[in-house]
Amino acid sequence: MKFLKPPKNMFLRKKDVYFKYSTEEQFTGEYWIDGKKIYTKVIKATGVLSKAETSNIKHDIINLSEFVDYDVFVQGDDGLYRLPVVYYSNVTSGTFYDIFARVNGNSIQIINNSSDWSGYSVTAILYYTKNVYHDFD
Repeated sequence: MKFLKPPKNMFLRKKDVYFKYSTEEQFTGEYWIDGKKIYTKVIKATGVLSKAETSNIKHDIINLSEFVDYDVFVQGDDGLYRLPVVYYSNVTSGTFYDIFARVNGNSIQIINNSSDWSGYSVTAILYYTKNVYHDFD
């Protein structure tokens, strides 16, 4: 893999890079600390949430190396919520996760501990690197 070294007086601001999010995997134009390309993919799902259970949403990423970051949102008639949704209860003096997300090699898991989130859609934006088996990736 080769990197171009721009001249000292040349700068590229992130806002100058035009990027369109997609449900198809795409290269972000950025590289992770190990030199691997960072890819992104948007996953959308409806009808997968209910009350107090874990929902698995497949992401179908092939040759996944590691996740760099992710954002997950749920949206319904009353608004958009960024996960995790937490609340504080004085009854037991603790903070509780009502709904949160985690990602693994196969899926996005939405863990719902109490509230009824049925009727809400899920949007996840995944950022990840891939195992590369040839020089042109």
